[in-house]
Amino acid sequence: MKRARSGGSLSRGATALLVLCFATQMVTGANGASVPGNGENSETDDNDLGAGHEAGKAYHKAQVQVIPAKEITPIQDLTTTTTTTTTTTTLAPVAPVEISVTIKKVEVSVIYESHCPFSRRFMYGQLYPTYQKMKDFMNLTILPFGKARIDNVSAEHPHITCQHGSNECTGNMMETCVLHVAQETITAVKILACMSSNSQPHLAGPKCVEGTSVKWTEVQKCVDEHGTQYIVEVAKQTWSLQSYVARVPLIIMDGMKDNYVEYYAQKDFFRLLCEHVPYEEYDQTPCSASLGRRRRRRR
Repeated sequence: MKRARSGGSLSRGATALLVLCFATQMVTGANGASVPGNGENSETDDNDLGAGHEAGKAYHKAQVQVIPAKEITPIQDLTTTTTTTTTTTTLAPVAPVEISVTIKKVEVSVIYESHCPFSRRFMYGQLYPTYQKMKDFMNLTILPFGKARIDNVSAEHPHITCQHGSNECTGNMMETCVLHVAQETITAVKILACMSSNSQPHLAGPKCVEGTSVKWTEVQKCVDEHGTQYIVEVAKQTWSLQSYVARVPLIIMDGMKDNYVEYYAQKDFFRLLCEHVPYEEYDQTPCSASLGRRRRRRR
């Protein structure tokens, strides 16, 4: 084994010892001085634990560098707001649909005389009560002329002759003017039925218009100013339907004027009228409730 040279460089052990001592001096601030404990007379700062006593020469007050905190940017609220848009669609109001139903009405023409007993009985006993029920299902034409005659029709003042005398001619004019003055057919039929129920129809007018919209003064004015003119017009209408009138009342229904119509019109005008109502409209009329099944017409 070789021996270490004397007077040469320091051995490795000595070198390590010197380094250790130097490091200790750097930490404690004194050669070989020990760190005093936390005794009764020692002042210890929580932030300077083991830094040495303030009275000691090697005391160094710890330097604390305060690093300002960076300004913290608050986290923005990332809540997403969802806006819901509700679209309300307003529909335009739908106009009601109107359904027009056309009813084929029975055409009825009545040729009569104001003073004829049979005509009068038909007016108040058959026509008026039937028209009250069936006015929506018939077109009614009333011609108060009958078997009267007119001489010189084209003359300014023609001569009129009636079967039951001059009072009947006056009554015919009055009842014709009632038809002109009354605004509703049902009102006119009511007044004519009332006048016919009186034995002197030409005198019953003022009483019969009471309670209606017709004023007798207007009827009388019509007779005085237009009576003859209107009677001539009624005569022409009568002759266009029947050139020669043999008997009254003459009832014409849908152009028919035979013995069957004439007989049953005076016996049961309501039933006769129901027989002329079209089949498809029969159930809509008072006929169905009053008569039930349609009675077949006898020929």
